[in-house]
Amino acid sequence: MNTLIAQAANDAQKVRERLIKEAEAEAHRLTDMTRRQLEEDKNKVVRDLRKEVAGLSILAAEKIMRHSMNQKAQEDLLKDFFDDIDKQKGKEQLH
Repeated sequence: MNTLIAQAANDAQKVRERLIKEAEAEAHRLTDMTRRQLEEDKNKVVRDLRKEVAGLSILAAEKIMRHSMNQKAQEDLLKDFFDDIDKQKGKEQLH
């Protein structure tokens, strides 16, 4: 009788260990899947933001052209604008 109880306890321990390993593997799989999804979402947001910046750049250029600015003022404004974009790109690459 004691051997049956010991065998049942041993079998139960093995089942418990197997279930824990399976649960840990599933947790890792879900974590990895979530990380990949977050990375994909981040990349999509970055692409969308770049499109938005491009659109805003066009609008800014149109406004510059509509106003009577001398060539130097236009060049300075555009240089500042693109310098700001380059700074932002540098910050994105750090994250």
